[in-house]
Order: sequence, then structure tokens, then C-alpha cells
Amino acid sequence: MAERSGITASEAGRKGGSRVRDLIEKGREALGEVTAARRPDAIRQLVEDHEKVEQLFDQAESAEGAECTRIVKQIIRELTLHTKLEEDIFYPSLRDSGDDRMQDMVAESIEEHHVVTILMDELKDLSPDDEAFSAKLEVLQENVEHHVEEEESDMFPRVEKLFDSAQFDDLARRMHARRRELKQQIQ
Repeated sequence: MAERSGITASEAGRKGGSRVRDLIEKGREALGEVTAARRPDAIRQLVEDHEKVEQLFDQAESAEGAECTRIVKQIIRELTLHTKLEEDIFYPSLRDSGDDRMQDMVAESIEEHHVVTILMDELKDLSPDDEAFSAKLEVLQENVEHHVEEEESDMFPRVEKLFDSAQFDDLARRMHARRRELKQQIQ
């Protein structure tokens, strides 16, 4: 990735990202009160998406040229699939829960998705050599990490208290079906 302000995107990610990643890990620990094996499948799907995108951001930090472009395109595909899945299936289920705080969380999450979508649209037209590329990728990563931290530390534990196993089973079934459809559309 191109250098900016004398530091690489990798160095900037390590400096700013460590605090956010610590918060994400704390959220995952809070969510871990229900062990991974017992975690509802619908939430497990979303957490696995988060982890996959986090790994891709890590790979992008050290990649250059065509490899960086390939990884960023994969990040965009994964985030597009994930945001559509949440907005089409997961969030509407949360809105129907009758929990006012949950409705506020969903509204904020949708706005965060909007910001991420704008950044992805701008980023996909840039090459790693463009001076704005590293900055946009870093801002995208920071926005995604913030969103993940809120979902994993606040939203998901709240959902686990609101939904029963039948609701989670139905949600997981619908999410799996929608994921298959989206994968065909987004590839």
C-alpha cells in the first residue's frame, strides 16, 4: 500500500486499530458467556463474517499492488454480502422484537452501513497507488471495527436475551437461504 504522512497503512492500523480490536475482543468475550458451541447460529454466522473481514483487513495492511487490489475487492464483496444479510433479514427481525433500545441500535447500524457503503464505492475506483487509497481503506477499517464492536458487545448479547431458540432457528434458516442468494448475486 502507498505510504502516507511518513507511516504505512500497516503502522497506522497497528496504532489506531489495537484499541478498537481490544474492544472487539472484549465484546467477543462478553458474547462468549454463551460458548461458541451454544451460540445461536444466526449470531455465529455474523461473528464469523466479522472475523473473516478482520483477517482480510490484516492481509491488506501488508499487501501491495495487484495483491492489495484483490484483497480490497474481497473485503468489499464480503462487506456487501454481510450488510445486505443484516439489512434484509437480521435487522428487520430485531425491529419486530418490540424493544425500543434495539430499534435505536438497528437505526444506528443502518446508518453505519450507509457510511461503509459510500467508502466502499469510493475505494473500488482507486488503485493502491492513489494517494487517497490508504486513507480510505483505513477509514473503512475503522468504521467497520466500530460497527463490529457495537454489535458484538451490545447488540448481540441483547438479542440473545430477547429471542428464544425457535426464533433463532427461524432467523438462522432465513439467513442461510438469503446468504446463498446473495453469494450468487455478488460473485
